[in-house]
Amino acid sequence: MNENEILTLIKSGLDEVAPGWSKEVKEFGPNVKFKDMAVDSVQIMEMVGFIEDRCHCQFADEDLAQVNKVGDMITLIKKVAA
Repeated sequence: MNENEILTLIKSGLDEVAPGWSKEVKEFGPNVKFKDMAVDSVQIMEMVGFIEDRCHCQFADEDLAQVNKVGDMITLIKKVAA
């Protein structure tokens, strides 16, 4: 899975759990912080569940605790999907 495919997956997850989130984001990319989007922590965890279902994987809690930006999530998905 390449970075563009992962970005699309993250966007799909956000669209599923937080419709309208993209109104708050001018440019979606690796440097965007989740705290700067119009999503709360519950929605982020629901997005993670969406991604885990699509990738048939499970992220470790300690790895998820380190995710602050979209780029962190990309790195985590690449690590688990490898």
